[in-house]
Amino acid sequence: MSTLDAETLRAHVQRLVHFDTQQTATGLALTVAAVFQLTGAGRLDFGGSEFEAAVRKAIDPHKADPDDEYGWWHLEPGPYMIRYNEALALTDGQRALITPLERLVQAGASHPAFAVHGARDPVETLLHVGAPGCHLKANSRVSHLQVTAGA
Repeated sequence: MSTLDAETLRAHVQRLVHFDTQQTATGLALTVAAVFQLTGAGRLDFGGSEFEAAVRKAIDPHKADPDDEYGWWHLEPGPYMIRYNEALALTDGQRALITPLERLVQAGASHPAFAVHGARDPVETLLHVGAPGCHLKANSRVSHLQVTAGA
């Protein structure tokens, strides 16, 4: 298995916010496009016929100053769903691993590491915000994407 470099990954990731800033030595940083508050329970059964996603409500980011280009989400402790700006179009034999950036953890939030294969749009994950909360700016880099391809 070999890890794809950022330049090679570029062909498999759509809607990059700013490639030069998002590239890393081992992949790409993913950016947050939307945050959703969980407002109701989901359902999961053995076969999947009774599956229902958790009910959620979009949270609008707020600008600190009207002249700011991007706003902030001021998140209280608890679970949220985040949606990335980026979409993935992986080919057969490619597998992505998405992990939280250390800076996200240091800011008081995290998400589980998860694997993706094939195409995924949107890409979302569960974000856990610890006490005393976390402020996320729109388009902030929060996760790391690393893709491996079979030999």
